[in-house]
Amino acid sequence: MKTIFTSILCILFVSLVAKAQDTMYIYQSDAVVAKQAVADIDSIVFYQPAEAITVTDYDGNVYSTVTIGTQTWTAENLKTTHYRNGEEIIWGYDNWTEVMNGPACTKYNASMEEEYGLLYNWYAVMDPRNLAPEGWHVATYSDVQTLVSFLGGEGPAYIALMEAGNAHWTIDPNTGTNSTGWTALPGGFVEDHGWSSAKGTQGYYWLASVTGPGTMDWLQFTTYMGTRIAYTEDNRKAVARSVRLVKD
Repeated sequence: MKTIFTSILCILFVSLVAKAQDTMYIYQSDAVVAKQAVADIDSIVFYQPAEAITVTDYDGNVYSTVTIGTQTWTAENLKTTHYRNGEEIIWGYDNWTEVMNGPACTKYNASMEEEYGLLYNWYAVMDPRNLAPEGWHVATYSDVQTLVSFLGGEGPAYIALMEAGNAHWTIDPNTGTNSTGWTALPGGFVEDHGWSSAKGTQGYYWLASVTGPGTMDWLQFTTYMGTRIAYTEDNRKAVARSVRLVKD
């Protein structure tokens, strides 16, 4: 009887081990977070998540980035007050109309710099001293075309790039999902007569390119044209707009 009882225990133990080996358990902090039948697993791949890329400007501002397709973009608006070589960009918050016809930067109002970044005119964007740190450049028309094409066109790109919700955007409804993490913000702009406009409803970004004679390129997130991105040519070089960077 003792021998029979021992045999039964051995059979039960082997059965339990075999059953346990049929299932893969995944633990996190000593707790099971997932389990999967071994028979349903074709292969197991272990990977290390890519290290987050950041970029730091001359002032020491650190920007998060996002990789979309083959491009890496800053996920925040630029707010440097110096060029790459350390020379200071002319500041024009209180006197924009006096400095706007040369390379200069400003801000929409006294409280917006941290969240929305600074606003730069076309002269600063195109200045050979470079707004972007080494290894980066101000986005161009070609960069935006590549981005929008990867996202499936202007309509889908608008939705995927715009910050979701109404923390900053005041449009209702805001159809943006920010699924890319690009986080387009409605930072508005400063006119060439010194007035600030469109905060909360429009996002304007200078592009460091010229695609037509006598015109400059800029990117506009707008609801006025059917909730899509608009590539716009504009000859008002003194208008101050937001800036995004792309990795070389």
